[in-house]
Amino acid sequence: MTAPLGTGTGNAPATRWIATRAEADKRLAEFAPYMGSCYTRYRNTDHGPEGQNVVSALSPYVRRRLLLESDLVSTALATHGLDDAERFVQEVFWRSYFKGWLEHRPQIWDSYVTGVQSDLNVHGP
Repeated sequence: MTAPLGTGTGNAPATRWIATRAEADKRLAEFAPYMGSCYTRYRNTDHGPEGQNVVSALSPYVRRRLLLESDLVSTALATHGLDDAERFVQEVFWRSYFKGWLEHRPQIWDSYVTGVQSDLNVHGP
């Protein structure tokens, strides 16, 4: 897959999402072709707000447990195999690890949130 998909103007899932399992499954299926070498190649490329970026827009569904990390990994592996999907799979595991790390250190998360709120109060959204 050579054409990146993501948060550009033609990709409504990144700006608006519907909180149902059906919509989560639909977005997962839409992003599945990009979980392999395309993700590896373009994941850190930002083409600006109008450009096409390799962003899955799956986080709201995972955060609310409409999709599980295992859903993402199994889809990536079934679609691309481990060699091509390795970077995407690593990112899913990193997300899980870091979330767990923060859950065991709530003071760090609280400090981060306070800092963000302070920055927003000083600089605006």
